[in-house]
Amino acid sequence: MEIANDLNYDLNTQTVTGKLEKGKIQVIVLDGIGGKVKSIDARHHGDIVIKTVNGKLKQITREESELW
Repeated sequence: MEIANDLNYDLNTQTVTGKLEKGKIQVIVLDGIGGKVKSIDARHHGDIVIKTVNGKLKQITREESELW
């Protein structure tokens, strides 16, 4: 299951367009090497881990937790 969504990116103007969703927190990753833009929904409790290898975006994981 893919957790990151692609956003529209215009290479000529170097602009990103997306939709702000009320009541949500989103993390946006700008990959200038691979020319990709990703949006990840943040959970109420948890971590988002962005992994790179040799300076390139390799993996995005989202870990959910529960507070006691």
